[in-house]
Amino acid sequence: YILVAIDYFTKWVEAIPLKEVEQKDIINFVEDHIVTRFGIPQTITSDQGTVFTGRKVAQYAESREIKWMTSPPYYAQENGQVEAANKVVIGLIRKHISGKPRSWHETLVQVL
Repeated sequence: YILVAIDYFTKWVEAIPLKEVEQKDIINFVEDHIVTRFGIPQTITSDQGTVFTGRKVAQYAESREIKWMTSPPYYAQENGQVEAANKVVIGLIRKHISGKPRSWHETLVQVL
């Protein structure tokens, strides 16, 4: 899995590879890659995946006073900047792995 975040204003992309995605991974990503680097965001928009809508993430968002919004199901355009960033990141990874698909996670830092 690739967890991707994008700042809607600056278009800055943050992404990490994950073997599995749990609520603790979402919280750690927000804390380590967003809050500690850029400050506490006013809002975060995600899809309605259970890792984003679970109790732990909701409690974390509330404790940081972050408004966590979700895009409607089956309407990826609502979160279009992230969807566009996903396509670019995946395309760049494909170009970099050239025959070594199991090493895609190692190229993620290079393509960002």
